[in-house]
Amino acid sequence: MIEKMSVKNFRGLANVALSFAPFTLIGGANNVGKTSVLEAVFLLYGHRSPLVFQQLRSFRNASAPVAEARELWENIFNDYDLSKYLSISAVRDKNSESLEVYRDDSYDIAGELTQIPQDAKLPTSSLGLSYPLKVLYKYGKKETQFHLAINTDAMGTNIFARGNNNSPAANIGNIPTVTFSSDRLLNTPHLYDLLGKISRNKQKDKAVNVLKDIDGRINDIVLGEKQQIYLDVTGLIEMIPLTFMGTGVSNVLYWTALALSDSAKIILIDEIENGIHYSSMQSVMEKLCDIGERHDCQIIATTHSIDCVRSFSKCSEKRISYIRLERSLETGEVSPVVIDAQLLPEMLESDWEVR
Repeated sequence: MIEKMSVKNFRGLANVALSFAPFTLIGGANNVGKTSVLEAVFLLYGHRSPLVFQQLRSFRNASAPVAEARELWENIFNDYDLSKYLSISAVRDKNSESLEVYRDDSYDIAGELTQIPQDAKLPTSSLGLSYPLKVLYKYGKKETQFHLAINTDAMGTNIFARGNNNSPAANIGNIPTVTFSSDRLLNTPHLYDLLGKISRNKQKDKAVNVLKDIDGRINDIVLGEKQQIYLDVTGLIEMIPLTFMGTGVSNVLYWTALALSDSAKIILIDEIENGIHYSSMQSVMEKLCDIGERHDCQIIATTHSIDCVRSFSKCSEKRISYIRLERSLETGEVSPVVIDAQLLPEMLESDWEVR
C-alpha cells in the first residue's frame, strides 16, 4: 500500500505531498488536480510501458498522436517546462521509491533508435529534431533507467538497467498492478475475463451482492458468447446485456471484479459517484472498502459529490481518509488538506462544499 506520495512538476501539480489510507477519497473544485493525482500514481507504476503516455492521454479522452513530442509527453510537465525534473516519490509498504523524468540532451540516442520505413506517414515532431527523455526509477537501493526519443525518421527506446552496490536493478517484480478506471474507459473484454476468473474462484456471488445494492432486482451475472456479459433481472423474460443497465452498474462491477480476482493491487477511480444514485452510494462504498481490505487492494478515488463524501464517511474509520485539494488564489499552487475519518463527520456537519 502507498502510505505517502510527493509530486513535483507534473501537470498542474507544482509541488504536492499527500498521505493515503487503504481507501482514499479526493475532493476539491474543478481543475484543481484531482485526476492528476491519480495519473501520477499510474505513471509511477506504469512508466516502463511504451504506451504509458498514450494511456495518460486516453484518461483525458484525447486522441494519441503517433509521434508528436509536445502532445505525447511534453504536456505532462508542469507548464510544459522540460527544464525542470518531473518527480514522483512515494513510500509503499515502508519502502521508498521514486520516479524522475527529464530532458537529457547529454545522451546521444540517435544510434539506438529503431528506424521506421521511409513510406511511414508520421507527423513532424514539435522540436523538429529528436531529443532524449531520461526516465529514472528507484526502489530502495535498486535503480532502473532508460531513455526515450522520437522524431520524423525514427522512434524507439534504449533501455538499460544497473544496480547500486552490485545489487539487482529495480524490476517489474517490485511494481504493483495498477488500474485506472473512469466511465469513459470501461474495457468489456477485460471485465469478461475478470468475471470468468472470479466465477472459477467461486466469488461471483460477492459481485452479485454488490450489484444488488444498486438494483435489488439483479439475481445473477451470466457470461455469454463473444465476450458478452448479461444480467439476470427479476421481471424480465430474457437476460439483459450489462451495457443496458447503465454506467454505474458496469463501473461498480468492474471495480469489484478487479479486487475479487486479485488483478489490481491499486485501483484508481476518477469521479467514483458517476452513475450511482445517492441512496446506493453508502452500501457500495462500504462493500468496496470491505473487499479491498480482504484482498489487500488499495483504492484511491476522486469525487465532486457531497453525497459521496457523506457515504464515504460511514466506512470503517481505520480504512479511510479524505483529501481536499485547494488552489491558492495568490500563487495558483495546489495544496492538500487531509481530513481523517474522525474529523470527516465534523466537516460534513459544517456543510463544507466539495462540488
